[in-house]
Amino acid sequence: MISRLNAEWIAGSMSMSRTKYAKCSPSALYRSTARYNQAFIRKSMLSTVSTESDSATPETTQKLIQKFPSMLYTTVPKTGLTVSRVGFGGYRIRPEFTPHKQALLTAFQSGVNLVDTSSHFGGGLSELLIGDAIQEAIASNEISRDQIVVVSKAGFVHGHPNPFPDQISTGSNGIPHCISPEFLEAELTGSLDRLGLSKIDTFLINSPERMLMSTDKKITKQHLYDMIYRAMEYLDKQVKLGRIGSFGIASNSAHNPGSPYHFSIENILLSDWATHFSTVQTPFNLYERDAMADGLEGTPSLFQVCRERKLFLMTQRPFYSICKGLVRLLVTRSNIRSEDEPAVTNALSKHFEVATHLELELAEHLGVTQEETELLSKFVWAQAMAENLATLTDNEFAAERYFSTEVQPALEKSLDALAVYTEAHATSQGQDILGKWAQSYSNAIQQVMKTVLTMTRIRAFQANIELNDLLYTLAPKALEKNDVLATNMLRINVSALSYLAPASSMIVGMRLPEYVTSVVDAAKREIIDEDSLESIFDNPAMQQ
Repeated sequence: MISRLNAEWIAGSMSMSRTKYAKCSPSALYRSTARYNQAFIRKSMLSTVSTESDSATPETTQKLIQKFPSMLYTTVPKTGLTVSRVGFGGYRIRPEFTPHKQALLTAFQSGVNLVDTSSHFGGGLSELLIGDAIQEAIASNEISRDQIVVVSKAGFVHGHPNPFPDQISTGSNGIPHCISPEFLEAELTGSLDRLGLSKIDTFLINSPERMLMSTDKKITKQHLYDMIYRAMEYLDKQVKLGRIGSFGIASNSAHNPGSPYHFSIENILLSDWATHFSTVQTPFNLYERDAMADGLEGTPSLFQVCRERKLFLMTQRPFYSICKGLVRLLVTRSNIRSEDEPAVTNALSKHFEVATHLELELAEHLGVTQEETELLSKFVWAQAMAENLATLTDNEFAAERYFSTEVQPALEKSLDALAVYTEAHATSQGQDILGKWAQSYSNAIQQVMKTVLTMTRIRAFQANIELNDLLYTLAPKALEKNDVLATNMLRINVSALSYLAPASSMIVGMRLPEYVTSVVDAAKREIIDEDSLESIFDNPAMQQ
């Protein structure tokens, strides 16, 4: 149930708003940004733009309310900065894609003044694009630097050849993590350089809970708190030096007391260096609502902690949820059609038939020795996938991961083993036959996997159409019948945050100008009433 907040709190908060509601080695990755750094430096040196401030200020950000009266704004309690209730997410944006920069410029032109990025997004390329876009927006007088609230963060280790103190490994395929002062100093310096700024408005300690995932050091919860306190002490000094305006934490577990990697924001605030701790970033969407729910034994929700301790809340992942180990995309893709399912089903049946026939054919080419029997047992992927088709088509992300981390590597290894066997035991004619078989089988399995993923996307599309219809049935007075699921997700999130976390913004990935337009239009819509929200959240279908 949604707690009804004190009317004065809501009125005070809303008075500040409108009246209505690429993967490569670290060293190579950073070398690849050189041309963008050089171009940016040249552009900065030639620029004659001057600004009144090197960071956002309460006075200038508040002016956006008059300039964009239909946009929804709120105030960061500890800094007094006015920020848009939707922020531009800098994940997966890169300088070489012109539409990405145009999307950010469109956001500025629409009244969005909150930008979220990270030193590890694209190995720093996200920050490069944002810095370039800020300079361009300032030069065209669309917005001033002191009206833009820039948030960056650090924790994931990229581009550093030597380890830092307290750096941990998260496994052979995992990204190292670190939150030591030495690491944060290197990352903050790099972020300032890439952004072309002398000050970042808010700097976050990124995913500190990952320290508990260490595979090479034993890290306890108390060790984690001690590390966070040291990081806060360093960041507090950077506030006093004028390099950042405030700091905070971005976490995927602080909102969930049931997570083995959970840590308490209230404990963090016990630090002697919490004065300038202003911001918490956490997931929040239709299915991930732990942040609004009280914990065990009546412990306050993260939303309540943020309200009571005057913290600004940034939420993420409005369009996809990670719940019970599964990822669900909460949008209806425009390139998917339900009516394509019969044709896709027919194509999948044919691909399975071809692959299964090839698996049976291999038995005719191999003998019955133990080595040959073991080799034959490696080529049963069509049969295995057919038997588990219902599970595979239930979740696109799980299927993609299974194919990329299990099937594809094992298939390549098995084909290599077959090639070694063929060279050692087969005649010239046999080598030719088995070589052609291997190529045909590889192609057949690729077609099966590709078509299974297409089927999975169609099933997800159908499920999301049904979800969107259910949402309208539950809240017919608040939602529009013809609105797409993405619009409803945005409206539900913004509305829930307006009641439960008035000092909050929702970070949205909108890499194309048309995405920005859709997001801004949805954010300007009427806030959904509490009764409608409760009807949605209390429905059993939303309790995943």
